[in-house]
Amino acid sequence: MKWNIAYCDENLKKNLANELGIPMLLAQMLMNRGIMKIEDAFRFISPQLKHLHDPFLMKGMKEGVDRLKKAIQKKEQMCIYGDYDTDGISGAAVLFIILQKLGANVISHIPHRIKEGYGLNADTIKRLSEEGTKILITVDCGITSVSQISLARQLGIDVILTDHHQPLAMFPPANIIINPKQSDCPYPFKELAGVGVAFKLCQALDSAEAGGLLRNEEHLDLVALGTIADLVPLRDENRIFVKYGLESFSRTTKPGLKALGEVSGTDLEDIDASHIGFKFAPRINAGGRMGDAKRGLSLLLSKDFQEAMVLATMLNEENRSRQRVQEQVFKEAQAAAQGTDHKGKGIIVISSDKWHRGVIGIVASRLVEEFSCPVVVISIEDGVGYASARSVEGINIMDVINEGADLLYSYGGHKYAAGFTVKEDKIAELKEKIESAIAKLPERTEIQRQALAEAEMDPTEILSSVFKDCLRLFSPFGKENPYPVFIARDMRVISPQVTGSGHLRILLEGSGGKIEMIGFRKGDMAQELSAGIFIDVVFSPHIDKSGDLYMSLEDFEIPEAV
Repeated sequence: MKWNIAYCDENLKKNLANELGIPMLLAQMLMNRGIMKIEDAFRFISPQLKHLHDPFLMKGMKEGVDRLKKAIQKKEQMCIYGDYDTDGISGAAVLFIILQKLGANVISHIPHRIKEGYGLNADTIKRLSEEGTKILITVDCGITSVSQISLARQLGIDVILTDHHQPLAMFPPANIIINPKQSDCPYPFKELAGVGVAFKLCQALDSAEAGGLLRNEEHLDLVALGTIADLVPLRDENRIFVKYGLESFSRTTKPGLKALGEVSGTDLEDIDASHIGFKFAPRINAGGRMGDAKRGLSLLLSKDFQEAMVLATMLNEENRSRQRVQEQVFKEAQAAAQGTDHKGKGIIVISSDKWHRGVIGIVASRLVEEFSCPVVVISIEDGVGYASARSVEGINIMDVINEGADLLYSYGGHKYAAGFTVKEDKIAELKEKIESAIAKLPERTEIQRQALAEAEMDPTEILSSVFKDCLRLFSPFGKENPYPVFIARDMRVISPQVTGSGHLRILLEGSGGKIEMIGFRKGDMAQELSAGIFIDVVFSPHIDKSGDLYMSLEDFEIPEAV
């Protein structure tokens, strides 16, 4: 990994620091996150619910609210159709709760990944029609389901489509589309997760009765859950959702969230975004990957703790199964990727009929990390390839896949992640088209993994209550607001040790004195170190459960002798 110091205009930094009355380092950290204006800085440091945008600025919102209020009055049956990941499930849950509270005749459906596939399913739509559904509300899906929504309309079902994925050239014939990524949508923030779009619909539905004030703050725990899980940028409304959502976990009355805390060993009084991303979301996703995603929705909607514990325990076991299967598939996919000309082609496209469909998205993400290029992993079942694609900065994977759109059954996603289905006998032709699309991109060179550090400084300078307060101001951390990372030069190694858990614990000495760092899961790097040598380190300060600062070792380099 190559690390660089983020560029920062010194005059702008001084002005920002003076105007806000904050240390220069804090001003630099704000600028490193693209925050240059005083107003934006205040909103970042102190996000408020009053800063949420008017939901009626979103195209289709007024029409959607009017149709739903009419349906509520007439007791028409409506079905919430959510995607099978944590974003879709949490969005379906919050919308279900609000509609039920408003007196709606509402049911829900989460598709089975293997039996029904991604997006809307034609057979399911037929069944819902036969069961009396008059309104179909999608959550986190539907923007690419042209034929399925056409079918729903033919069957007399009104479709209110809520989604956040990138629309294709052909829009589905839904009655109403609520998606901030529509090119003519004036909504000021385009990066909401699916749960965020669903919540804006809830906010709009409830706003008249609430006198324009947000009344559904108690459900921001669900909004934070899906927002963090979907890895959307934690800025603007997403930052507000996550900040207040995490705070509401400590007082949540939802048995499902309490049960998730129990099975994952998470204290809801001390929860942060990493707990959601690494403990809660994988367990909810495991239902969709290894079994039935409906379990996740049932868990979030459960009103009984014992029932919730049964569901959470099942998801916990499915997550363990997912981890075992994922590791096996990754090893095989890794070997297949190593056998490709990824440096020459600029992309990896691999397939197998032995890879479980439920884990290929995670595998593709790990391969992107390792090979630093876009990756497409295809699971073949009964003559059909089910693909997950992941990309890198600067390459829009949806644009690449568009080149082979004529070969696909269906596809959808956004610039960094997408999925599609294709006939097995068309995979080779599709691979050629994808590689050709990559070859047409300007300056197609191997992408070197690199990252930006906030500044260069001695780690002992950070051991203060002032910096601890700064960390709290910048939280919650996530995409586009990572934990701050710093570089320290010429640190003398005093004692490197490997802990029983495989972590690297290292005592270092710099110009400011001695300091200990912990490199999580970096025990194998200890063999490169010995007492007395000098190294450059990349480190990140964190706050532990006791409220104390500790330094996480992210990377190190032994400088070449001059």
